[in-house]
Amino acid sequence: MWKKQETVLYANNGLCLIEDVRQESFSGESRTYYVLAPLNDSKSRVYVPTDNEIVLKKMHKLLSEEQAVELIKALPSLETEWISHDKMRQDFFKKALESGDRRAIGAAYRTLTLKKKELEGRGKKLRAADEAILSNAQKMLLEEFSFVLGEDPEKLILLFKESEQNC
Repeated sequence: MWKKQETVLYANNGLCLIEDVRQESFSGESRTYYVLAPLNDSKSRVYVPTDNEIVLKKMHKLLSEEQAVELIKALPSLETEWISHDKMRQDFFKKALESGDRRAIGAAYRTLTLKKKELEGRGKKLRAADEAILSNAQKMLLEEFSFVLGEDPEKLILLFKESEQNC
């Protein structure tokens, strides 16, 4: 069970503070909810039922400093897989982002970065859906790395750019 004031990674909302654990009644049914406050949106709240295993699987413990550093170093060597079929590729990458598996998110980031570089070399661009997934993967990783390492996101962006050069 999660505790109040813990910071977690939650689905596509990114880093969230567990602001409260309380009873709420939505649609006439009273349940206990984790009340999550996304760190990147102070006005938003996410209510996660404490008894719903499906949505609870979307809540993840943050990486340790050591794990974050290891993943940053590993980014240039993560295995990539390009899926030619647009819909299948987007579903695959969306599942990676929703899984909370940072290596999978890093692999999606690296795969899309490599494809973007390849296409730009031919005077072309990534499809908008791929660009959105790339942006989301980068945001998720940067947000967590910045928080866990206590580093300025701008400094980490430079590390990402450096790792892109090594892709």
